[in-house]
Amino acid sequence: MQYHFPKMTVLCLSLLSVTSLYSQEKTVAGPAKIPSGTPIYVQLDHNYPLRAGQAVQAHVAYPVYVGAQIALPASTLVDGHIESLHPALRDRRTARWNGDFTPLRLADVVFDQVTLPDGENVRIRTLGADQGVQTLRIGPTNAARHSIIRTQLDAIKGEVRNSIQVFSAPDKADRFKQILWHQLPWRPQRLDKDSEWSFELVGPVLIPGTAAEVKAKPASEKLTAARTLHAHLNQPISSRTDKRGSIVEATVLEPLYAEDKSIEVPQGSILEGTITEAKAARWLGRDGKLRFTFKSVRYPEGFEQSIAGTPSATSTDAQHPLTMDVEGGVKPAPKDRFLRPLLSVYLANSAMDQETNSSVLNASASNSFGLVGRAMGAAASSPSIAAGIGYYTAAREVYASWVARGRDVRFAQNTRIEISVQPRSGTSLSANTR
Repeated sequence: MQYHFPKMTVLCLSLLSVTSLYSQEKTVAGPAKIPSGTPIYVQLDHNYPLRAGQAVQAHVAYPVYVGAQIALPASTLVDGHIESLHPALRDRRTARWNGDFTPLRLADVVFDQVTLPDGENVRIRTLGADQGVQTLRIGPTNAARHSIIRTQLDAIKGEVRNSIQVFSAPDKADRFKQILWHQLPWRPQRLDKDSEWSFELVGPVLIPGTAAEVKAKPASEKLTAARTLHAHLNQPISSRTDKRGSIVEATVLEPLYAEDKSIEVPQGSILEGTITEAKAARWLGRDGKLRFTFKSVRYPEGFEQSIAGTPSATSTDAQHPLTMDVEGGVKPAPKDRFLRPLLSVYLANSAMDQETNSSVLNASASNSFGLVGRAMGAAASSPSIAAGIGYYTAAREVYASWVARGRDVRFAQNTRIEISVQPRSGTSLSANTR
């Protein structure tokens, strides 16, 4: 016995079938849930005076993903305030040797509100943000070895370029004003514009109004070619405290898509590796060195794949720059160890070589303690006093460059890094077979 369905019924069934297939390709529109502990990186939009309770505003520096979806786009506004201030004891000691008696303090900044692109405000709870710094992005440079003279010449050229940028780069008027402030024995403190801050969410955050998008299915073969991953370090590492063989972990911050738009490496995957070289800074100005590699990636599903991963770029404090070689080794950028001490000695000698007492030469020779030192040198009736202040500066420069301990390599927790990875064939395992 045969049944004949009306044409309208057949049409309705066909539409339901197409709708069902289409729904499998789409995610249901709804809020994106940013999990607790997610690091968010922001940059300040203005300069702010350093005082408790001061409101601050920043923008998201890098997009925040949840799975394959952007939950917070770059440039999203974030509002917060300075919750408290505490003494910067180490910085205070260093500043006093340079004639700066400002009671330097560090700020604990709490960000508590996000303004979405559509204007909606979302409350967030965060841990206190790390002290903000001006950052630089560094990548691999030529690993060729140079003589100490060539290295110092390159360092001097770099300092000359930086000196020129003081008067040529944007915001030069504000920068020049800050140079004058730093010559005084006391100066007002502030949070600098464009300094980068990072903080972690205390609890999950729901971002409403996220648009539906095509579901990206994980690639069946996972990582299949050489790619670059954006990640952050899960723990701090240092050339001083860590040893060769210490474990390093990083979390993938942005999903990596294959050519067919499927997810090759999901956001939240864990990269595991080890420190392959760690040299602590030593006396006589010898800097530390750090090198680490990644050996495997563990996907959220529990699947693990062996890789060869090397850092290819990272963020660094602009005041303490680093350099990276093509194999991922990181060390402090070379600094001038000749010109500054020689110039200090030359200026100090100029006070003793003058035929008649000159206030201008005395002020130039006593190039220490900022404006106070120069004023003392100019007011002194004896060139010996001005020269003595200048020789103090020369001795301090010689000690810092040639006697004191060098600089260590330090990466704070949540430091963003880019990692060049490539798969190792035949080494993929599921979590149950390890």
